[in-house]
Amino acid sequence: MNTFKVAVSTAVLACVAGTVNAGIALPQGWDMLVQVGNGAPWSAVANPETWVVTTSTGPDGHLRYRVQGAAIGDGFSVSFNTVLDPDPFISSSFTIQNMTGMTQNFTVTTTLPTFPVLFAPTTMTGSVSGTVGDGDGALAPTGFGGTVTTQANGRPYYEALVDGLDTRSLYTAPQVHNAPLGLTSTIPTQNFINEVGPAVISSIGIRNAFTLTSGDNAAFTSTFLIVPTPSGLAVAGLIGLAGLRRRR
Repeated sequence: MNTFKVAVSTAVLACVAGTVNAGIALPQGWDMLVQVGNGAPWSAVANPETWVVTTSTGPDGHLRYRVQGAAIGDGFSVSFNTVLDPDPFISSSFTIQNMTGMTQNFTVTTTLPTFPVLFAPTTMTGSVSGTVGDGDGALAPTGFGGTVTTQANGRPYYEALVDGLDTRSLYTAPQVHNAPLGLTSTIPTQNFINEVGPAVISSIGIRNAFTLTSGDNAAFTSTFLIVPTPSGLAVAGLIGLAGLRRRR
């Protein structure tokens, strides 16, 4: 990633964010957090001047929010493109450059409040893919242009979160992906499709965790979709009918 371009993008976003975001209320409780090492995370919600939001209608007829932005924080620069559907669905895409001067851990977490409650069993589908690139034209200590790995704590590249808990992982540790000097390499797609999932009370999320060499960049595109099954809908219907009878 070119840091100058990110800086220019951030300035442009700051000029237009107030106009574009006016009148569009994102679901209260959503956020994208970027944590460098063990430091305090950078919050998109706390920096609304760095992004703009637009809306569209998804294939299921529900309102979807697209949040696009760029920012420079303490030790990183990032650009992001996130789609949120409280029904619920998340698509999270970002590119981040390590500006700490050393190999460093990064954790990017996107959280979305959901409505209504989804009763178990549910069906869940998700995916992750990415790239690693040489961002500074210099060999990393690994002997490559850039290297991304899973963190030493064993956290995978991708975790699907339901009510804050890790429900499904992809690219479990250990993982190593290298880019040659001056080039970019892909991190192939992994996914899970229509697996049995838990109930969803209040939120879903995606957490991407990785270690990145200094000056270099990594990009991840992740999705997470969870829907009720017929039996889950039947449970919701019975609960709703019981509540109606009590009110009568």
